Amino acid sequence: MDFGEPSDDEADAGKVRVKFVTKVPSIRVTETPVAVPESLQRYGLSEVVNHLLGRDPPTPFDMLVMGRFLRSSLRSVMQRHALSGEAVLEVEYLPALRQPTEAEHADQPDWVSAVAGAGAGLETFVTGCYDGCLRVYGPGCKVTSLEKAHQAPVTALCAVPSLAGGRPGGAHAAGFLSGSKDMTARLWRRAGSGGNSSLEAAAILRGHANSISAAHAAASGSGDSGGAPRAYTGDWSGHVCLWDVACLEGGHADGDDAQGTKRRKTDTGAAAAAAAAVTELTPLASFRAHAQAVTGLAGPGGVGRPQTAAVVVPSSTLYSASLDRAVKTWDAERQDCLHTLNAPKAVTCLGCSDSGRMLATGHPDARVRIWDTRTQGETLTRASLSSHKQWVTGVKWAPGSETMVLSCSHDGSVKLWDIRSTLPLHSAQAHRGKALCCGWQDGKIVSGGEDGAVKTYVVPERNHD
Repeated sequence: MDFGEPSDDEADAGKVRVKFVTKVPSIRVTETPVAVPESLQRYGLSEVVNHLLGRDPPTPFDMLVMGRFLRSSLRSVMQRHALSGEAVLEVEYLPALRQPTEAEHADQPDWVSAVAGAGAGLETFVTGCYDGCLRVYGPGCKVTSLEKAHQAPVTALCAVPSLAGGRPGGAHAAGFLSGSKDMTARLWRRAGSGGNSSLEAAAILRGHANSISAAHAAASGSGDSGGAPRAYTGDWSGHVCLWDVACLEGGHADGDDAQGTKRRKTDTGAAAAAAAAVTELTPLASFRAHAQAVTGLAGPGGVGRPQTAAVVVPSSTLYSASLDRAVKTWDAERQDCLHTLNAPKAVTCLGCSDSGRMLATGHPDARVRIWDTRTQGETLTRASLSSHKQWVTGVKWAPGSETMVLSCSHDGSVKLWDIRSTLPLHSAQAHRGKALCCGWQDGKIVSGGEDGAVKTYVVPERNHD
């Protein structure tokens, strides 16, 4: 089969035989190789697939060749891999991801330094601010609750997974963990839902002698813990503290049922007693993890993870990153460093895919680097993504994905990447000044910046119809 009337240049260049394949049954075409001009790029190949499907109007497709998104011509691919003109090039096509659209935004009185989502199916996320407050957002990006959490800026925030139903790393958050320059961390129980979402103080965590700069929470399945919830905090001196946060789960509120409503009314009526009953925790362990500031803590599973997403590393695995350029893998229960990856630059932020297999790091050289934890080398990165113009401040993997990463930077932009390409899928100039944090909440991107703005963007699902 032959496609396209070649121009003079194309006639000189010749054609290449292409076999189109897809993992989406509803858009499958013949796998018989077709001859196309080797000058074709993604757009031209998308036209060919639409012709084979008989689609009008056409559907935009992305093309994967040898595991990478096609961002040049087929000729360039053939030359790069030294393929002969007799070769049949397999091209996998999938619906292109449409541009995320800005949904709502809100303004805060100071820098928005941290964000964490409550999980799938909920319209709730929490932000930390330099005024020391946590704000809970519900539908329409409206503040439903405000807590004066700390006496200094909030510099770390994470969701604490619920163990409800015996599913470690469940879809919803039982609560949140905040850390601050006041050297304390605080544990907050999630109460209510939607427009009634709020936070209840559960515990104050004391054990650091320096500003807290990173936080992570997970369910540990090793040792005698039997799936007990664990939290980890890192500080500017390079220390990491391990905490037992089982006290959080006892007051978990997961909806607007009658029992939950009654509990919230009781709690409201006994606010003073509840404040007096806040538990003070000391760490299970504290250890020097890095020579310089800890800038990221991460691990497998977590809030928002689809139940179909498999975890491929032990649940006690903890990853840490630092300005000392090291990315370390720990057995958190034993505080044993199992492996060290050495980045070429200081690491400013860290993200981990739900499986625990893939890591993303941000750096002052404006790059996002991707690491495969199965790699044995100490310095090899799987990809180096370059599009930001300044210091990268946040990286977050999309829930359930091994390929899609979100990043933000001091250049004010938020970018969505697929690591199978070195160019971002989409980019938004979200903030005036520095973007300081980014995250996911139930299909939305959330970001915060030094302009005090909280922005949300809806990420469309790929259309397979």
